[in-house]
Amino acid sequence: SIVLRANNIDDAEGADFADMLLLNTTLVEVDLSGNRLRHCGKAFVNAFLANPSLQELFLEGNEIEEVLMFQVAQGRQLNHEPRHLRNLIPLLGSKECPKDVDLSYSADVHDRPLDDTSASILATALENNYTVTSLNLS
Repeated sequence: SIVLRANNIDDAEGADFADMLLLNTTLVEVDLSGNRLRHCGKAFVNAFLANPSLQELFLEGNEIEEVLMFQVAQGRQLNHEPRHLRNLIPLLGSKECPKDVDLSYSADVHDRPLDDTSASILATALENNYTVTSLNLS
């Protein structure tokens, strides 16, 4: 865990920190509450969703857009979801989004079937997606 609460961290430093989170696979929790972060919120959302080891990211008390803070909250939930869903959600909003999506349950020891929360996260991610034409949930 790293606690950097109220350290006067600005957007430039925040962007560098977000880049580091993409590479660090040992951090589980990061607290950047009460800093001067404003425009680097999207970088933190992307890093949070891309880093499966990061379970908690606290950005409260910054001037990050509300929609990005909502995505961080979704990311917290998503990081506790099945691995195949965690890997898919960031792709749904990208140019690399596949047309055919297979979320069928496998007996993989690290996986579990989608529950109501997982289905809700998936539905929200698909709301503005016009690329996916086939979705397998069996």
